[in-house]
Amino acid sequence: ISSILIDCPRIALQCEDVSQTTHAMAVRVMWQMLHSLRQTSFHHNPTDLEGDIFSDAQDKETNPMHLSFVHLARGELSFFHADYEVTAKRALEVGERYSKLIPAYLPGMIELFHRGVALFAAARRTKKRKYRVEARRLAKKIEKWVSIGNPNVTYYHLFLTAEQMALDKMYDMAEQKYEEAIEMATLEGHLHHIGLLNERYSDYLMEVRSREEESKDRLKQAIRYYEEWGACWKVQTLEARL
Repeated sequence: ISSILIDCPRIALQCEDVSQTTHAMAVRVMWQMLHSLRQTSFHHNPTDLEGDIFSDAQDKETNPMHLSFVHLARGELSFFHADYEVTAKRALEVGERYSKLIPAYLPGMIELFHRGVALFAAARRTKKRKYRVEARRLAKKIEKWVSIGNPNVTYYHLFLTAEQMALDKMYDMAEQKYEEAIEMATLEGHLHHIGLLNERYSDYLMEVRSREEESKDRLKQAIRYYEEWGACWKVQTLEARL
């Protein structure tokens, strides 16, 4: 995150210099989101897209591209800073709003995956059918992307398959898929997702299998990768669980 933040002021200024106001504002939205992920303390709700760089509360823009970036940033802050059930409730409320605002845009795959992760987490914790049904729908969508040759979502599919198998009490197969997903995310070098997958595997090992020591080991791995990524608030939250 820190390496991206270094370039944000320069990129925003370049967009403004050539009167690309929509692009400049999109940069500021993402800049604020990343800055918030890096923060260690807040004067407001950590999930709010608020700060000196961009203020969601004061934003009056109606351009669909702009709204898509705001929507994405809100979702990411909820995903990484809030309880997964809170994010799952939001996922049910917003549905496919992001893809409708900006169709066929690459971050849409990440946005959908994160909704799926939150929904599976809420399904396991609450046992509520509404979360399970929507989680399965999103998992099937990703499975379809894999079947037509999309190379970017393979570990998304492996991980959500693991979550589904865990719900179905196919524990040995679920653990194999969890580990395959983590291995593939590690090969890709996606620090935030290596952290995420280890975090969720840790939750599974504790909540479902009562294997405390293994769960702690995975949680420590999650903290390591989140810290390397630069998500300071997330690191603090997970460290409090050790």
